[in-house]
Amino acid sequence: MASAHNGSKNLTHPKTESRTIVGCDESTS
Repeated sequence: MASAHNGSKNLTHPKTESRTIVGCDESTS
């Protein structure tokens, strides 16, 4: 679910999305 939502946001804010993915990855790890 989160992955799909992030993809949609990426189109609007690619820079912000990149940062969000990193944070999410860290949290999951």
